[in-house]
Amino acid sequence: MKKFGFLFIVTLLAFCLETFACPNCKNAYAQDPTLALIGDAYNYSIFLMILIPIALIGSITFLVIKNAKKN
Repeated sequence: MKKFGFLFIVTLLAFCLETFACPNCKNAYAQDPTLALIGDAYNYSIFLMILIPIALIGSITFLVIKNAKKN
């Protein structure tokens, strides 16, 4: 089971590193440096919105497993 969890995390990180913008966003991003800053801001906000539910689910799962092993 630990091996599966490790492989899952490695696979998830590998796919996260290979994300690309749509063609319109990529063209707008390359042409105007001001738009590049706005694009970075949107990018970070999306990462934070995704991170919070994942962190909550992960911490609750950890606590449930930890308490289940005690009992």
